Order: sequence, then C-alpha cells, then structure tokens
Amino acid sequence: MSESSYPTPALEFRGVTAGYRSDRGPVLNDVTLAFAKGTLTHLGGGNGTGKTTLLEVSSGYLHPWSGTVLVNGHDARTPAARASRRVCRTQPALYPNMTADEHLEFASRCIGRPVEEALARAERYGLEPWLQHEAKELSTGNARKLWLLMCTLGAFDLILLDEPMNGLDASACAILEGEIELWRVTKAVVLVAHHLSSAIGPDRSVDLGHRGHTVVAN
Repeated sequence: MSESSYPTPALEFRGVTAGYRSDRGPVLNDVTLAFAKGTLTHLGGGNGTGKTTLLEVSSGYLHPWSGTVLVNGHDARTPAARASRRVCRTQPALYPNMTADEHLEFASRCIGRPVEEALARAERYGLEPWLQHEAKELSTGNARKLWLLMCTLGAFDLILLDEPMNGLDASACAILEGEIELWRVTKAVVLVAHHLSSAIGPDRSVDLGHRGHTVVAN
C-alpha cells in the first residue's frame, strides 16, 4: 500500500535530540523522520551511532531531551502509543524460574489475547518441546525465540526489531523473515541489523551516520 493510504505515520520524529548523559552530548541530534505503515525500513550505521537509542526513544522508555516522538499520532510515552507498538530488544529479559509457556501466557494476558495464538507460533518456531522448561534451562537460541514471540504478540501498527536474527537457527530465521514480509504489508516495520538477509528487501534504508549527527535517509 502507498504511504498516502495512511495519512498518519506509525512513527514520527520531530526535531528529536536524545542521549543518556548531558556531559557526553547527544546520541541523536535534531532527528526529523517518519515511518509510514506499509513499509519496511532498515536502520543502519556503525556501533554507537544511535540505532538502539532511536528504538528506546520510540519505545517511550527513553525521553528525548527535545523534540517530539509520536506513535500513531500519540506521544510515545502514553498508553495509547503502547497499545499499537511492539519493540523487540536485542537482549532477552526473561524470568529465570518461569517456564516458557508461563511467559507466553503472561505476555498474552498483558495484551488481552488468547494464549493459544502464542502457542501456535511457538510450535512453528520449534519451541513446543521446551514449553515446560524454565527460562534458565533454555539454550541461547530458544531463549531468543521465546523473547521474540513475547515481544511480537497481538495486533499492532508499529514494530521495532533490534538484531532479531541473532542467535536464531536457520529455520527460525526463515519463519521470522516470512512474518516480516507479512507485517510490512500493513504495518511499519523498523529493522536494526548490521547485515540483512538476502530474503529481506527493505523499502528504504536509514543510515544514522556519525554519533550525534542528523539522520540521513536513502
């Protein structure tokens, strides 16, 4: 679908400057950028250029020093923004003593969706034999599969994925690539990745350039 079909961007940055410590200067500097529904954007740039920072500001967790971040027209820090946004960070944050299926039930309840939807996806990702295992017993790859599923459940308009292929086996990567292709039809997909699979062709790439510099979109 064309961008004109969706007048309100799923994610919009208006003059955003953000960082973590004022004595070290901004990581993002005066960023103005929009992400339309129905597009897949590859977010690139070297280490320390602000890719993860952009995701954290989009998540509403990190507040910008100046400027505005909007999700579907709502401030990124509001419940309305949270309902239509999904963020999958690089590092899983699982409860060590909870089983995999307990994690999926918890995540499903949080968004008001039946756990059966999550379990069906878990089966496709090859997690079914490990559902009764506690998170601390899972391999790195299975923990990452569980984390990915928890972060991408339900209905949403915007999804931000930070190096989601890391640690996944070839079969899981292929399944995720297929899901990304489905999501990009109607949602805004923002993918952080140093290296893109040949199976993924983004609609555009955004290079964050050097630390503190304004975003450049190609």
